[in-house]
Amino acid sequence: MDISPKEAFSSLVRDIVNIPGDFRVRLSSINPMEIDADLLRLMADCEKVCPHLHIPLQSGDYSVLKNMRRNYDAEQYRDVVQRAVETIPRLGLGADIIVGFPGETDKNFEQTRNMVETLPFSYLHVFSYSPRKGTEAYGFKDNLPKTVKKERNRVLTELVKNKSEQFRKQFLGQTVHVLIENQRDRESGCLKGHTEHFIPVHLEGGDHLINRIVPVMVTKATDQQVSGCLLS
Repeated sequence: MDISPKEAFSSLVRDIVNIPGDFRVRLSSINPMEIDADLLRLMADCEKVCPHLHIPLQSGDYSVLKNMRRNYDAEQYRDVVQRAVETIPRLGLGADIIVGFPGETDKNFEQTRNMVETLPFSYLHVFSYSPRKGTEAYGFKDNLPKTVKKERNRVLTELVKNKSEQFRKQFLGQTVHVLIENQRDRESGCLKGHTEHFIPVHLEGGDHLINRIVPVMVTKATDQQVSGCLLS
């Protein structure tokens, strides 16, 4: 029996989490059209799969997405996100967005801004479009001024800062699990890592914790930094 690419992907993730051992699985950038109900249910039910999705959006406007040759539209994207947050408690949600794509009007950008405002993103990667040789878009006309791109980038960046802080603060006083990275924070010298919800955390501790998943209580949360203390 033939299976769809969506079914194949969720089946692969299920096979991975069934491997014995103490580890966790984080899904990196994933096309919204690859996310199905089976994958979302697996993420909700299996502790090994991090409750975090990074789903590239790029634009919230139908015509811009079409010009970008994306295989989804804004409504399909919104539907996937809504199903995800309804299925997975306290889902960490990120996205890539490109502002200033050739021909992007104020109205087009407003569609994107509205999606960012109304969807529960916990962080965003916002990029200003720049022409690159060898890409189809390189020959497009109506390249926008740098000042317009910069302002649109600023608007989305400021908007998601508030969302990020709200998302992080719900974990204050609670226990999260942090995978400690192999390099300390350069400025503070603290250990650093990410929670299962992809929240970056700083904490005090020895090098023996590096590359381990440890329980941490969140003691401080802002849009700039989250701090915690190691639980014994």
